Amino acid sequence: DKHPSWSPDGTRIVFWSNRTGTKNIFVMDAGGENVQNISNTPWDEYDPIWVK
Repeated sequence: DKHPSWSPDGTRIVFWSNRTGTKNIFVMDAGGENVQNISNTPWDEYDPIWVK
């Protein structure tokens, strides 16, 4: 898990991980729960940021 970015309201974290075999974007609650793969593609996707 790499390059975490906190949401502007501090409730969620977005990051990239290769836990699926390719670099995909994941989001989770600030406490580390409810991890979701939000990109789920066969291509590498990384370095996510939040935009207001």
